[in-house]
Amino acid sequence: MSWTGGLFEFSEKTSKEDMMMEIREQLDENRGRMEPVHQPLILLNNHTVFKSYEEAEEYLESSEMLSKYSRSKNYGVRFLSYDKVKPSKKVEELRRRIDETYVKSVEYGKEHSVKNFKSAYVGCPKCGSRLKSDLVVGDRCPLCKTDLRSKTTLDTLKRYKDKIASLKKEEQEERKKAEKKAEIKWLVHADAYIG
Repeated sequence: MSWTGGLFEFSEKTSKEDMMMEIREQLDENRGRMEPVHQPLILLNNHTVFKSYEEAEEYLESSEMLSKYSRSKNYGVRFLSYDKVKPSKKVEELRRRIDETYVKSVEYGKEHSVKNFKSAYVGCPKCGSRLKSDLVVGDRCPLCKTDLRSKTTLDTLKRYKDKIASLKKEEQEERKKAEKKAEIKWLVHADAYIG
Protein backbone atom coordinates (compact mmCIF):
# COMPACT_ATOMS: atom_id res chain seq x y z
CA MET A 1 0.00 0.00 0.00
CA SER A 2 1.77 3.12 -1.22
CA TRP A 3 0.82 6.78 -1.28
CA THR A 4 2.40 9.86 -2.78
CA GLY A 5 1.53 13.47 -2.15
CA GLY A 6 2.68 16.95 -1.42
CA LEU A 7 1.83 20.62 -1.23
CA PHE A 8 0.99 22.55 -4.41
CA GLU A 9 0.81 26.31 -4.91
CA PHE A 10 -1.59 27.99 -7.37
CA SER A 11 -2.64 31.51 -8.27
CA GLU A 12 -6.01 32.48 -6.77
CA LYS A 13 -7.55 32.74 -10.24
CA THR A 14 -6.58 29.16 -11.22
CA SER A 15 -9.66 27.02 -11.81
CA LYS A 16 -10.32 23.90 -9.75
CA GLU A 17 -10.04 21.76 -12.90
CA ASP A 18 -6.65 23.24 -13.82
CA MET A 19 -5.43 22.64 -10.26
CA MET A 20 -6.49 18.98 -10.37
CA MET A 21 -4.91 18.53 -13.81
CA GLU A 22 -1.54 19.83 -12.58
CA ILE A 23 -1.75 17.84 -9.32
CA ARG A 24 -2.53 14.64 -11.27
CA GLU A 25 0.33 15.31 -13.66
CA GLN A 26 2.80 15.83 -10.80
CA LEU A 27 1.64 12.85 -8.73
CA ASP A 28 1.47 10.51 -11.74
CA GLU A 29 5.26 10.85 -12.09
CA ASN A 30 5.63 8.90 -8.81
CA ARG A 31 3.33 6.06 -9.78
CA GLY A 32 4.22 2.41 -9.73
CA ARG A 33 2.75 -0.32 -11.93
CA MET A 34 -0.85 0.59 -11.12
CA GLU A 35 -2.83 3.60 -12.28
CA PRO A 36 -2.90 6.16 -9.39
CA VAL A 37 -6.19 6.76 -7.58
CA HIS A 38 -6.69 10.52 -7.15
CA GLN A 39 -8.80 12.16 -4.46
CA PRO A 40 -11.44 14.87 -5.13
CA LEU A 41 -10.41 18.48 -4.45
CA ILE A 42 -12.06 20.70 -1.83
CA LEU A 43 -11.13 24.39 -1.72
CA LEU A 44 -11.87 25.80 1.74
CA ASN A 45 -13.22 29.21 0.67
CA ASN A 46 -14.86 29.97 4.01
CA HIS A 47 -11.49 30.22 5.82
CA THR A 48 -9.79 33.56 6.20
CA VAL A 49 -6.74 34.14 4.03
CA PHE A 50 -3.62 33.04 5.93
CA LYS A 51 -0.94 35.71 6.38
CA SER A 52 1.91 33.55 5.02
CA TYR A 53 2.78 30.28 3.27
CA GLU A 54 4.10 28.94 6.58
CA GLU A 55 0.79 29.59 8.40
CA ALA A 56 -1.19 27.93 5.59
CA GLU A 57 1.17 24.93 5.56
CA GLU A 58 0.94 24.58 9.34
CA TYR A 59 -2.86 24.59 9.12
CA LEU A 60 -2.99 22.05 6.28
CA GLU A 61 -0.59 19.74 8.13
CA SER A 62 -2.38 20.08 11.49
CA SER A 63 -3.69 16.89 13.06
CA GLU A 64 -7.27 18.19 12.81
CA MET A 65 -7.06 18.64 9.03
CA LEU A 66 -5.13 15.43 8.47
CA SER A 67 -7.67 13.39 10.45
CA LYS A 68 -10.56 15.07 8.60
CA TYR A 69 -9.35 14.89 4.98
CA SER A 70 -6.06 12.98 4.63
CA ARG A 71 -6.13 10.28 1.95
CA SER A 72 -9.82 10.84 1.27
CA LYS A 73 -9.78 14.35 -0.22
CA ASN A 74 -7.30 16.91 -1.51
CA TYR A 75 -7.87 20.22 0.27
CA GLY A 76 -6.61 23.77 -0.06
CA VAL A 77 -6.63 27.16 1.62
CA ARG A 78 -5.70 30.68 0.50
CA PHE A 79 -2.62 32.55 1.72
CA LEU A 80 -0.71 35.75 1.01
CA SER A 81 2.36 35.26 -1.16
CA TYR A 82 5.15 37.80 -0.88
CA ASP A 83 7.23 36.30 -3.71
CA LYS A 84 6.66 39.25 -6.07
CA VAL A 85 6.95 41.91 -3.37
CA LYS A 86 10.32 43.66 -3.40
CA PRO A 87 11.89 43.14 0.04
CA SER A 88 12.58 46.25 2.12
CA LYS A 89 16.09 47.19 3.23
CA LYS A 90 15.32 45.87 6.72
CA VAL A 91 14.21 42.48 5.34
CA GLU A 92 17.39 42.28 3.24
CA GLU A 93 19.49 43.13 6.31
CA LEU A 94 17.68 40.46 8.38
CA ARG A 95 18.22 37.91 5.59
CA ARG A 96 21.94 38.76 5.53
CA ARG A 97 22.17 38.38 9.33
CA ILE A 98 20.33 35.03 9.20
CA ASP A 99 22.75 33.72 6.55
CA GLU A 100 25.76 35.04 8.46
CA THR A 101 24.61 33.46 11.74
CA TYR A 102 23.91 30.15 10.00
CA VAL A 103 27.43 30.07 8.49
CA LYS A 104 28.96 30.87 11.92
CA SER A 105 26.88 28.08 13.47
CA VAL A 106 28.03 25.51 10.90
CA GLU A 107 31.69 26.57 11.25
CA TYR A 108 31.47 26.42 15.05
CA GLY A 109 29.89 22.96 14.84
CA LYS A 110 32.70 21.71 12.58
CA GLU A 111 35.43 23.22 14.77
CA HIS A 112 34.02 21.57 17.89
CA SER A 113 33.21 18.21 16.32
CA VAL A 114 34.34 14.97 17.98
CA LYS A 115 36.57 14.44 14.92
CA ASN A 116 38.69 17.41 16.06
CA PHE A 117 39.27 16.17 19.62
CA LYS A 118 42.97 15.82 20.47
CA SER A 119 42.59 12.85 22.82
CA ALA A 120 42.70 9.26 21.56
CA TYR A 121 39.51 8.34 23.43
CA VAL A 122 36.16 10.05 24.00
CA GLY A 123 33.99 9.31 27.02
CA CYS A 124 30.20 9.23 26.77
CA PRO A 125 28.59 11.34 29.53
CA LYS A 126 25.46 9.17 29.64
CA CYS A 127 26.46 5.49 29.32
CA GLY A 128 30.12 5.91 30.37
CA SER A 129 31.50 4.15 27.27
CA ARG A 130 35.06 4.93 26.28
CA LEU A 131 35.27 5.24 22.50
CA LYS A 132 38.26 5.59 20.20
CA SER A 133 38.04 9.11 18.72
CA ASP A 134 39.03 8.25 15.18
CA LEU A 135 36.42 5.46 14.95
CA VAL A 136 33.46 7.57 16.11
CA VAL A 137 31.26 8.57 13.17
CA GLY A 138 29.42 11.84 13.79
CA ASP A 139 29.07 13.52 17.16
CA ARG A 140 26.83 10.98 18.87
CA CYS A 141 27.61 7.91 20.95
CA PRO A 142 26.98 4.85 18.78
CA LEU A 143 25.58 2.98 21.79
CA CYS A 144 23.14 5.38 23.46
CA LYS A 145 22.94 8.18 20.84
CA THR A 146 23.94 10.89 23.36
CA ASP A 147 25.80 13.91 21.92
CA LEU A 148 29.50 13.57 22.83
CA ARG A 149 30.33 17.27 22.56
CA SER A 150 30.73 19.42 25.68
CA LYS A 151 27.82 21.23 27.33
CA THR A 152 29.42 24.55 26.37
CA THR A 153 29.48 23.55 22.69
CA LEU A 154 25.87 22.37 22.80
CA ASP A 155 24.75 25.56 24.59
CA THR A 156 26.55 27.73 22.01
CA LEU A 157 24.95 25.80 19.11
CA LYS A 158 21.55 26.21 20.78
CA ARG A 159 22.12 29.98 21.10
CA TYR A 160 22.93 30.14 17.37
CA LYS A 161 19.75 28.18 16.59
CA ASP A 162 17.63 30.43 18.84
CA LYS A 163 19.13 33.56 17.28
CA ILE A 164 18.35 32.28 13.77
CA ALA A 165 14.76 31.47 14.80
CA SER A 166 14.38 34.94 16.34
CA LEU A 167 15.75 36.65 13.20
CA LYS A 168 13.46 34.56 10.97
CA LYS A 169 10.45 35.53 13.06
CA GLU A 170 11.48 39.20 12.85
CA GLU A 171 11.92 38.84 9.07
CA GLN A 172 8.47 37.28 8.75
CA GLU A 173 6.93 40.15 10.72
CA GLU A 174 8.66 42.68 8.45
CA ARG A 175 7.43 40.86 5.35
CA LYS A 176 3.87 40.94 6.69
CA LYS A 177 4.02 44.75 6.66
CA ALA A 178 3.90 44.49 2.86
CA GLU A 179 0.50 42.72 3.04
CA LYS A 180 -1.21 45.18 0.70
CA LYS A 181 1.23 44.32 -2.09
CA ALA A 182 1.00 40.56 -1.54
CA GLU A 183 -0.70 38.21 -4.02
CA ILE A 184 -3.37 35.76 -2.86
CA LYS A 185 -2.61 32.13 -3.75
CA TRP A 186 -3.98 28.67 -3.01
CA LEU A 187 -1.96 26.06 -1.11
CA VAL A 188 -3.31 22.56 -1.75
CA HIS A 189 -2.47 19.38 0.16
CA ALA A 190 -2.89 16.45 -2.25
CA ASP A 191 -2.51 12.67 -2.02
CA ALA A 192 -2.75 9.83 -4.54
CA TYR A 193 -2.79 6.07 -3.98
CA ILE A 194 -0.14 4.47 -6.20
CA GLY A 195 -0.52 0.80 -5.33
